[in-house]
Amino acid sequence: MGGLLILKWLEGFLPPVTFLAILWVLLESKGTRQSARWALAGFLAAEAVLQGGIYNLSSSTELVLTLLPLTFYLPAILGAHLLSKYPFLPTAVAWLFALLCQELLLTERKLLLGIQLRGTVWPWVLGGFLLLSAVGMIAVLLLFFRKPFRASAGDLSGGWASLLFLPIMLLALYSYLLSDTGNAVMLFLLFLTALAAVLVTARMISSLNAQRQARDSQLQVEALRQDYVLLQKKLELGRRYRHDVRHHMLALSALIQQEKGDEALDYVSRWQGQMAQLEQHSWCRNPVINAVISAYQA
Repeated sequence: MGGLLILKWLEGFLPPVTFLAILWVLLESKGTRQSARWALAGFLAAEAVLQGGIYNLSSSTELVLTLLPLTFYLPAILGAHLLSKYPFLPTAVAWLFALLCQELLLTERKLLLGIQLRGTVWPWVLGGFLLLSAVGMIAVLLLFFRKPFRASAGDLSGGWASLLFLPIMLLALYSYLLSDTGNAVMLFLLFLTALAAVLVTARMISSLNAQRQARDSQLQVEALRQDYVLLQKKLELGRRYRHDVRHHMLALSALIQQEKGDEALDYVSRWQGQMAQLEQHSWCRNPVINAVISAYQA
């Protein structure tokens, strides 16, 4: 009985916290990090008051858990869209992905409830295993998934809309099956399905990031190619000007011998202007940025 109570408590506490933690890991706030922390603290305080009030009025934990989609998840999702610096689609993928991860935990929790073990130590072992799963999931996302997600979130040229379909369909399936089934085999299959969906979604987002990097590399190569072509043109002009130096010197000598100093100065000025076109400017140390600026300047 104690094990059931511990796992029941974890059911109410762990999924919402995991959901918020995943949103915190994936999304970035429009404002400063400090303002985002204050917004999160205010949300948690308001939720504590709200959920405590519902429990005091009903004295029913089941009612509190039943109302969580309206009293917790919906405000959290609206707040994520309001505060996120990313567009609508990447933000929607973030909270759908967080919901998938939470369903994975809920399925694992039902599997643990189905394990018939006796003794005082087992409830803590099972509860600790569930908590460890949540912490491990968040750590993996933080180390391996946050960077590609954030790098791709600002680029809407990828397939963000297609990423919405898989989690939406699976969440609809879970809302129907997870509350009704008590079959261990079915629960295990649901667990594997949720795990596969999480991995596939993560892989698709990593693929979007790889495509973005490939496009950026192509743009960089094109900028360097244009800079190389411009340099080749300048080298060709340099060869021509060096070939014509003798003619320029003869023209200057003739003007000086004719005591046409003003015309000679004007000739030198125009010659210097032509030579300035051969200079290769270095605007910054980054070769790609330097190539882009040089191309625009040319």
